[in-house]
Amino acid sequence: MITTRHLRKLANQGDADAQFRLGYRFAFARKRERVAWSEAARAWTAAAAQEHPRAEFYLATCYDLGRGVRKDLSKAMRLYRSAAEKGHATDRGMGPFGIKSPAFLPDYTDGTKFTIPKVQPNGPANGSQPIRSETNGTSSAAGFRR
Repeated sequence: MITTRHLRKLANQGDADAQFRLGYRFAFARKRERVAWSEAARAWTAAAAQEHPRAEFYLATCYDLGRGVRKDLSKAMRLYRSAAEKGHATDRGMGPFGIKSPAFLPDYTDGTKFTIPKVQPNGPANGSQPIRSETNGTSSAAGFRR
């Protein structure tokens, strides 16, 4: 096992994998009394700048959840996309919102903000109608009909 001191030395020399591992240690080490999210995010930022896919993914989760950095869903989605395009597990269905392929990740590089569509109070936002029972005219729990 490599020591934290040695990881810091390698990270300071610009080793992207050491930067990622140092960030991981800051976030998930067993002996830490508190999680050092800002230090982890700083280390992952340095590794992500060198296009380290795991660092991009973990930094995206920091931006996604607001841990160690200010919450920014646009940056998170860009980083999730970049990690997925490099073959990170986000491309195998482990990414945000269950998205399975980078082709389906929205492109927020133009500065648009990520928003969640609002559901209309009288039913689903997509215009579908509830399925009604043939016998008593009530909505069924089975789903919706388009």
